[in-house]
Amino acid sequence: MLHSFTLFVRASTPTYSASIVDYAYQPKVINITTGTEVIWTYVSSGLDRHTVSSTPQTNITQGGTPLISSGTLNPGQSFSYIFYKHGFYPIQCGFHPTMNGSVNVTGSDIQPPQSPVQTSFDYTPYAVVGGVAAIIVVISIAVLMKRRAGKQTAVPGQSRS
Repeated sequence: MLHSFTLFVRASTPTYSASIVDYAYQPKVINITTGTEVIWTYVSSGLDRHTVSSTPQTNITQGGTPLISSGTLNPGQSFSYIFYKHGFYPIQCGFHPTMNGSVNVTGSDIQPPQSPVQTSFDYTPYAVVGGVAAIIVVISIAVLMKRRAGKQTAVPGQSRS
């Protein structure tokens, strides 16, 4: 069965590179326009972990989770976020509350591209029906072979016609 889906390709998105060095975001304040992707890279060779997260109680999703949330970053790892709405976005490291920064986004809000919707197809019912059918076929063949073997065995005193 063929499935089709629409693939949206982003036009050239402006990017802004930022760093995490020791216990600081560099630069500490980022000024960009809407539609810009900010890429934070943990460039230190330290042993600490860091995050890039919305400062608690600011910029949260409807579900109450931080809008910006990188998860744990180790040295050499990067995190990116595209800002589609204008505004002020304070950020903070989840491990080091004194490690703060901000992103100031100007310009008109833009609509984020829609994610491609790819419908998945569940083959489970077909696999179950196929398995049951295979079992029925095997049992039928076994019964047929047993019957044939029983008819071919000659009983003493009887003749074959």
